[in-house]
Order: sequence, then C-alpha cells, then structure tokens
Amino acid sequence: MSDNINTDDTDKRMREVIATLSELKRRLVYEGDLSKESEDLYNNIEQTLHQAIGELYGWTNEETEKATNDKTS
Repeated sequence: MSDNINTDDTDKRMREVIATLSELKRRLVYEGDLSKESEDLYNNIEQTLHQAIGELYGWTNEETEKATNDKTS
C-alpha cells in the first residue's frame, strides 16, 4: 500500500504535521500557562506522536530520535 504513495506528497504531509506540532507546542508550552505536570504530559504525547509519524513515514530509528530530540530541546 505505501509503495503507491507519492514521495513528494508524503514529504509535504510530513512537514505539515511537524509544523502543526511545533505550533501547538508554541501555543501550549511556550505561550501558555501550563503546570509542570501538564508540560511533561504534553512532551510525552509529542514524543509518542513523533514515533508514530516516524513509523508511518518510514523514518529510520535515528531520524525518529533526531526529530524527537529536536522537538524536546
């Protein structure tokens, strides 16, 4: 099934998803007034989403870890 996916469309969609996650983090974590517990929960959810996105788009483990580390640092 994934063999029929256009790579350009896949890359575009992946960038859109990552951009949306970045915007959510900006609004919730950096501009919002979250408690430490809520911020930690958001970060765990974000890491899980990055792993799922990596699996969906066929990222290697190294690429998934890099994306996760880039977002949490």
